[in-house]
Amino acid sequence: QAEITNGSFSYRGLPLKAKSINAKAEFNEKTIKKISLSATDGSSDMELSASVRDYREKEPTVNLAVRGKAAAATLRSLVQGSTFEKETGFEGDILYDIKVEGTPSESAAKIKLDAGAAYIQYKKILDKPPGVRLALDLSASKKGKNVDIKNAGLSFSKTPAYWRVAGVVPKSPAQGA
Repeated sequence: QAEITNGSFSYRGLPLKAKSINAKAEFNEKTIKKISLSATDGSSDMELSASVRDYREKEPTVNLAVRGKAAAATLRSLVQGSTFEKETGFEGDILYDIKVEGTPSESAAKIKLDAGAAYIQYKKILDKPPGVRLALDLSASKKGKNVDIKNAGLSFSKTPAYWRVAGVVPKSPAQGA
């Protein structure tokens, strides 16, 4: 068993500095039975839970869940100094919930983002005020080099309108993704 209490992490060149890291891992020679971790950078929060079976093998089986809140200050620090910084604006929080299960060659993922409480601006393309729903719901799987998007939904309105991606335009960059 390994445990970290009230730790911190920073790395030169990495814009985020994690504070209040609390983590616990239970493991043996073949399996990481349980990893639980919580951390903050002072404004954003993250919780992670995971397990890994056969972690020393070529095809370990991973079960990973990450959820939390990405605050505007964190998002601004990620784009600071880039050309993207001048093209974007953030206020408020974006909630996320990400789950991944499987092996490096065959896995499945579910991603949910909710930016309903946030102000988000990108160039002149997007200017979303707080209170207007902007949410992403995505389910995908990977087998070998093939990625299959099972379900992709995007919602952005004050009413429950919901759009679903039904296909990919042939020969578009999305088709190769």
